[in-house]
Amino acid sequence: MNDHVLPSRILLVEDEALIALDEARTLERYGFQVTIASHPQQAIDIVNEHPVDMVLMDIDLGRGEMDGTHTAEIILEKHSLPIIFLTSHSEQEFVKKVKGITRYGYVIKNSGEFVLIEAVTMAAELFHREQIIHKRNDELKTLLEVSNINLKHQNLQDTIQKTTDSIVALLSFDSSALYMLDESNILTLVAATPPLPDNLPEFLRKAYLHNHPHIAECIRSNSPVYIYDTYTVELTAEEQAVSIDRNLRTILYLPLLAERNVTGVLITGTAAPVELSGHTIDSCRSLANIASITISNAKLYAAATQDSQVKN
Repeated sequence: MNDHVLPSRILLVEDEALIALDEARTLERYGFQVTIASHPQQAIDIVNEHPVDMVLMDIDLGRGEMDGTHTAEIILEKHSLPIIFLTSHSEQEFVKKVKGITRYGYVIKNSGEFVLIEAVTMAAELFHREQIIHKRNDELKTLLEVSNINLKHQNLQDTIQKTTDSIVALLSFDSSALYMLDESNILTLVAATPPLPDNLPEFLRKAYLHNHPHIAECIRSNSPVYIYDTYTVELTAEEQAVSIDRNLRTILYLPLLAERNVTGVLITGTAAPVELSGHTIDSCRSLANIASITISNAKLYAAATQDSQVKN
C-alpha cells in the first residue's frame, strides 16, 4: 500500500492505562503519532479540537459512562474518519453492534502486534478508496450541473460566472478567474469567484501573454498547466504579483477551446499547496470544455437576439 494513505495521527481511546501505553508504543514503532484518551468525553473533545486521521476505540469504557460504540456515533455525526473498535469480546452480539456503526472492523485485544497493524493499514486503505469514490462522485455531480447550463441559461454573463463558481466548487479552492483572449493576444478578465472589487488593479484586469508564460504554455499546448506550489517554481514578476495579491500557492490553468481555437483561460487556485490527481485534472478539463461550448452557445444566442432586435 502507498504510504500516503496511512493515517499519521491516531486517537487511541482506552481506559486501562497499561493496555493503552502498550498499544501506543506498538503504533509509534510503526511511525504513527498517537494521542491517548481515557474516557469518552475526552475523546470527543480531542477529535473536535485537533486533526485526527483514525480512531481506535475501546468498546468498554468503564461503568457509568457511555460505551465506545455510543462515543463513536457521536464522533461520526461531525467527522468523517475510520474507527476501529478494540474489544475483549468475540461474541456475536458485539460483532453485530460494531457492524451497525462502522465498516472498519474490530480487533480483539492482545491478539498481537501483526493483527493490530494490519487492521490499521487495511482500514486506512479502505477509507482512502472510499474518499476517492466520494470525490469522483462530487466531480461528476458538478460536471452534470455545468452541463445543465446549456439547457437552462443563454445569458452570456450568467454562463461565465457559473463557470468560475463551478471550478471553485469542484476543487474546494479559494478563487477562480476567467480570461478571454482577443486577436492581439491580450487576456481580459470577464468573471471571477469570489467577485472582484471595482478598484481591482489593472494588472489583474488584463494579462499579456509575454508576461505570463504559464498561461502562454496552457494556450500553446491546449492542455492544463498545474503549479503545485508557487513558492517552488520560477515566476515572472507579473505572475508573482498575481499569486501574492490573490494569495495563491497552488494554481491550475485550463484552456477554453472553441472550434479548435483557444478563446480563453480558466484559472483557479488556493492558498495552500494541494496535490491534484490526474483524474481530478481531467475532470477540471472536462468542465472547461463544457464551459467553452456553453459560452460559445451563449454568444451565438446573444448575437442572434441582437440581430432580431435590429431587424424589428
